[in-house]
Amino acid sequence: LGILVFGVACFALFVIAATILTSAGRPGLAALIGAVGLLIVVTGNFLLIQQAGLGENILTAAALGTSLGMAVAFVLAAAAVRQRFKTFVSPSTFLRGIGAGAVAFAVAHYVPHDTRVLAIGALAAGFFAFLGALFVLRELTGKDVAAVKKVLKRG
Repeated sequence: LGILVFGVACFALFVIAATILTSAGRPGLAALIGAVGLLIVVTGNFLLIQQAGLGENILTAAALGTSLGMAVAFVLAAAAVRQRFKTFVSPSTFLRGIGAGAVAFAVAHYVPHDTRVLAIGALAAGFFAFLGALFVLRELTGKDVAAVKKVLKRG
C-alpha cells in the first residue's frame, strides 16, 4: 500500500497547516477544509471501491481514494495559509522533500521485506535513505545536525 504513504504525508502537512489556521483565529476554515477532505475520502473510496470490486485491487482503490482526499485537504489548507500569511513551504523545499521521499520509498521497496525483521530493516533503510537524500539535496545541513545535537543534550 505504497500509495497510502503519500496520503499520510499529505495528511501530516494538512494538520500543520490547519494548526496554523486555527492559531491565526480561523478554526472554522480549518474545520471546513478538513470536512471537504473527508467528503472526498468517503466519496472517492465509495466510487473507487465500487469500480475495483471485490478482489486484489480493493485495497489499492481504498488507498487511492483516501490519499486523494488527504492531498486535496493539504492543498486547500496550504493555499489558505499562503493567502493569509503570504508564505508556506517554499516550492524548492517541497520539491526536495518529494525527491528525498521518492528515494526513501524506492530504497524501502527494493530492500527485501518478506518477514517482520526484514520489514523493520527495509523501514530503517528507507529512513536513512531519506536522511541521506536530504543531505545530498542540501535540505539538511551541518547547522541542522548541530541544532538537533543541542536539543538532545538538554533532554
